[in-house]
Amino acid sequence: MTATRIFIVEDEAILLCDLEDIVTHLGYDLAGSATSLDEAMDKLKAVRSRISPCSIST
Repeated sequence: MTATRIFIVEDEAILLCDLEDIVTHLGYDLAGSATSLDEAMDKLKAVRSRISPCSIST
C-alpha cells in the first residue's frame, strides 16, 4: 500500500517548512509544495496528490 500523497500550499516560508516536516514525519508522501496559488496551479498539473491543504492570505 502506498502512502497518501499530499501537496501543500502555504505562503509563509517557515510554516511551509514545518508542514513539510510534519507530513513526512507522519509517514505521508510529500507530492510537492508551493507558496502561491499560481505556483500551485502550475505544479499541480504535473503532480497527482490525494490531499492539497491551502493557506494563502491575500
